[in-house]
Amino acid sequence: MITPTSTPNHGPFDTLYVFPDCSTCKPVSDAVPGHGDYNGGRWMLMQAYGITSQLTNAVAVEASASSIVDTGHRFVCPLIRAG
Repeated sequence: MITPTSTPNHGPFDTLYVFPDCSTCKPVSDAVPGHGDYNGGRWMLMQAYGITSQLTNAVAVEASASSIVDTGHRFVCPLIRAG
């Protein structure tokens, strides 16, 4: 069994975008539980510059950002569906 303390810093990760140019924007992920290639909550943190209003999906982030920078931060935090 792999636990968050023993998970290697390589292999598949999902992307979590944050927006340095928008103080009110919430992060946006490229995956969610039950859809596509969700990796169980293994995240790499990316900064998406040039975004000044809330976006709701990774495709919009990638199309709208003036640049996307890998922060080098990786972490494990599973998402749990509301309800």
